[in-house]
Amino acid sequence: MNNFDGNILNDITNFFLVILGIAITLFTVIYSFIVNKKEELIKINEDINIGKSSPYLQQKKHFNLVYIKKFIVWNYQLIGIGIFSLIMFSLCFFTNRIVTDVTIKYYLFNLLLYSFYLTVIYLLFILFIMLQNFIKKSKL
Repeated sequence: MNNFDGNILNDITNFFLVILGIAITLFTVIYSFIVNKKEELIKINEDINIGKSSPYLQQKKHFNLVYIKKFIVWNYQLIGIGIFSLIMFSLCFFTNRIVTDVTIKYYLFNLLLYSFYLTVIYLLFILFIMLQNFIKKSKL
């Protein structure tokens, strides 16, 4: 493997590390939203149980449940992205620093390069879905 391939491998390593950091950050933010909505849901259920039930509270309960379910799905996506990025980062680091056999390094480099392309496509797909959801929800 020449120096150019080594530079690309370093860039791919950094990319997977950045994706891992972003996934962890977004996971914690969304997790805090889920906890907040669950606490709000507990208060709503307490109000309903003491007899303060109204269509407004029922609607608020429904929206909180939908919100929680959607964010749980997003968090599972982020867990998957985080685990995949950690594995790919480790493999990149291992390939770049430890593997000395040129043939093995070549095949691992190609595997990592294709994994990089697939990850970018997947992240763009998720971004497209999120933007579509945002546009749909933000219309008046």
